Amino acid sequence: TANGLPLHPRVWMNAERLGRLQAQVASGSSRWLRVKSVADAQLARGSAYAGGDQNHLPDLCLAYLGTRDGRYAQRAGVVLAGFAVEANDLSYDSGYGVRFNLPLVTMGLDWCYDGLTVAQRQQAATWLMNRADWTWPQSNPSRAGAWGTVNVKNNYYWGFMMTGPAALAAAGDDIGVGAISGTDRPAYHRQLALTKWNNQALPFFSGEGEGGAWSEGTNYDSSWRVGSFADAFLTAGFPLQNDFLAASLLWRMHSTMPGGGYKVPLGAQPRMSSATTFTYDRMPALYALPTASGQLAAQVRSWLDLIGQPSTNEFNETASLADELLRYDPTQATAPLATLPKSYHAVGAGFFLYRQSWTDPNATVMAFESGPAADAGARDANGLMIWKGSFWISATANAYSESGIEGETQSYNNLTVGGVGQYLYPGNGGTMTTPQLSDALVVVRGQARNGYGYQNEWTSTRTVSDYLRTVAYLPGQDVFVVVDRATVFNAALPKVWRWHMKDPPQVSGNTFRLQSPTADFRCFGTVLSPGDVVLGSQAFGFGRGGSVTSNAVTVSMVGRATDVVVTVLQCTGAQSTPAIPTASVTATEAVVSVGGQRVVVPLTESQPVRIE
Repeated sequence: TANGLPLHPRVWMNAERLGRLQAQVASGSSRWLRVKSVADAQLARGSAYAGGDQNHLPDLCLAYLGTRDGRYAQRAGVVLAGFAVEANDLSYDSGYGVRFNLPLVTMGLDWCYDGLTVAQRQQAATWLMNRADWTWPQSNPSRAGAWGTVNVKNNYYWGFMMTGPAALAAAGDDIGVGAISGTDRPAYHRQLALTKWNNQALPFFSGEGEGGAWSEGTNYDSSWRVGSFADAFLTAGFPLQNDFLAASLLWRMHSTMPGGGYKVPLGAQPRMSSATTFTYDRMPALYALPTASGQLAAQVRSWLDLIGQPSTNEFNETASLADELLRYDPTQATAPLATLPKSYHAVGAGFFLYRQSWTDPNATVMAFESGPAADAGARDANGLMIWKGSFWISATANAYSESGIEGETQSYNNLTVGGVGQYLYPGNGGTMTTPQLSDALVVVRGQARNGYGYQNEWTSTRTVSDYLRTVAYLPGQDVFVVVDRATVFNAALPKVWRWHMKDPPQVSGNTFRLQSPTADFRCFGTVLSPGDVVLGSQAFGFGRGGSVTSNAVTVSMVGRATDVVVTVLQCTGAQSTPAIPTASVTATEAVVSVGGQRVVVPLTESQPVRIE
């Protein structure tokens, strides 16, 4: 050991991984050959450096560790010397680049360590600690209140936590001195990162992070950086105990739609608005995999095989190759995803998923959210989406948009009042009761009254005093019974619920039809209450030039403070004919009959739904 740490390489690398790497080099595996090809292309550049070469540091240094060919480390030294300069201070966009570039330089320094010159080591280590000093308000008071530095559920926060692994790599070689961090900056930043982990991250994991999902949404999932942080300290001899990473693996598998090509589109989706699986889905699983064992690890490997290696890369077209070589062993056991439960509830974020089957490619999947509001999340407490076949029967206008950042409530399957939806404000959002689960009946309920307007000690702009949504799903019949009870403060404001789809819907009287873009599967909707409900349609133009990108069925009513809206959705193949449902609504319950089933939905949150 040195400086109280194992000798290099010690960050994201240990003897077992090094042995697996060298075995793949010896066997000439395809994963190794991809990395070698990238590293060899860098060798051909000789002593030249250009921006972007830093992206290949992981490949160069894995090639060095796998072959002990000093040319790879020498080339890495050239890249480090060219990139790790003060002009590259990563301060742009509030420090967004910290998440990508600190790990790259950390790998370059740590993995190629004994092939670098002393000057190269010191330059890289000092650059890393200069960036760490700048990042956190504790070492840089001018950053007090800077974006993402205190909000543990924000993706910037976890990008900044990459100062922890950087400190592990820089120990013993940093020659800088910080005004606050002192003469041993790696020790300072290692302790600072661990303090943040213990005092901020762990409470978050047992609170809003319970269940492994992020309220910022599926696209702003920070599990990759959490896994990266924890794994760096693990290999450096500081195992960090937590249940979050195993839960994040379960959430990742459950939130992937049948076929593996899409995930549930919760929150903003700016890369692909339709929420295709992405490098950011595979990488978190690879980094969290060391925390899994037995059945869970085998299930994750099956999931990795299902989604394959997505080609889209925002940040670095080759970095994932190094992680694949180092972290995925194709010889390890797999387990069928059908061994997973059909439902998953991420309690903290307020996300719930249920699928009819893990083996039927045409299984229906329901996604429901009612949880705390977050920076990049949708204003969609009590929102419901339905997948069947190859795509969403009813998703969101956001999922069909060009930008993927259409977060207003009208873009979701939800309620607006007087044209106004939910409001992003601290403490806003919804709550969810514990779902009811059986083979015959699945029930999820959300209360979203606190999503509308805001209230503090000075003022209140709340528009809604009650919004209870009950979704009762009958898996055997593939039928949804949705009961919405809503009370508004101003009865003159119209209440409008929406059901979104890609193409123009068919609306007739109190019935409508939702279908997937390929029209191979449909859900036939009937609004059974109130009797004076008005159905219509609305087009959404979230493309360049405002062209129509999707549509929605609108369910409207006005004149009463309180309404109970009963909607039945019968999901079938394109040629099937729906049954004719009926409903009766009293002050205490809604009773729905459909296809020989009688569903009783109490209008209080405490009483369970039942079928008779």
